[in-house]
Amino acid sequence: MSYAVEFTPGAEDFLVQLYEFLLDRSETLEDLDVADEALKVIRQAALSHLSTTP
Repeated sequence: MSYAVEFTPGAEDFLVQLYEFLLDRSETLEDLDVADEALKVIRQAALSHLSTTP
């Protein structure tokens, strides 16, 4: 069985804050890529895990 996962507005806001934090501290283009990848991985992990074990 799997469940639909939706982020609350507060969770979305937190992810935006985290992304902005990472962007503010970026010094290279690689750092920007890391920020993008980090956000993607966090979302994917949360959705994957929570869809099977709420």
